[in-house]
Amino acid sequence: MEAARVREYFDRTAGAFDSIYSGRRGPLMRFLDRNLRRDIYERFDLTMKACSDVPGSRVLDVGCGSGRYAIEFALRGASRVVGVDLAEPMLRLANELAGEYGVSDRCQFVLGDFLDLDLGARFDYTIAIGVFDYIVDPDTLLNKMASVTDRRLVLSFPSKSPVRQPLRNLRYWWRNCPLYFYDHNDIANLLNRNGFRRRRITKIPGTGYDYVVAVDLG
Repeated sequence: MEAARVREYFDRTAGAFDSIYSGRRGPLMRFLDRNLRRDIYERFDLTMKACSDVPGSRVLDVGCGSGRYAIEFALRGASRVVGVDLAEPMLRLANELAGEYGVSDRCQFVLGDFLDLDLGARFDYTIAIGVFDYIVDPDTLLNKMASVTDRRLVLSFPSKSPVRQPLRNLRYWWRNCPLYFYDHNDIANLLNRNGFRRRRITKIPGTGYDYVVAVDLG
């Protein structure tokens, strides 16, 4: 049920979502993105820094959206990148962008719920950026990601905030999309109860900005 609501939301908003990365927005929206959504850009940089040995690696992007992270990994020399997403319009964008950047031969985009898929492969890095925001059962997702990963997981979590959280809740409630927020203890408890103790939790500075978490597996 929740997966269907998330899929419906991103089916409707794929183009608008990708424009945050492409910059194909009006001056006002670009200004708001840079000042109110700064964490979107900072978590991109933190994710890439957490995956420092990309050339020749295999990367899985859970909730890949329009493929911006997946394509960047391919551009940095990953030998194979698989992106999974619920929303078909997002994957159409991802395939188009992979073609534009000349990395279609190393990028595969799969439609479906990652929890229901058997990809039949292992990966050096698995990322889930902007995904745990919508997950009612984070333990199951975390463990399935770890089960197919040899080196490191990189995850983002939206932070609890007295200002941004109510505003975002209202916006997503209006669009019938579920949301879940975390503080440092919530993330630490999630990792601890699943046995993931080799980790680094980074809070992007600023009220309501995301956490980026690197979990070492190998």
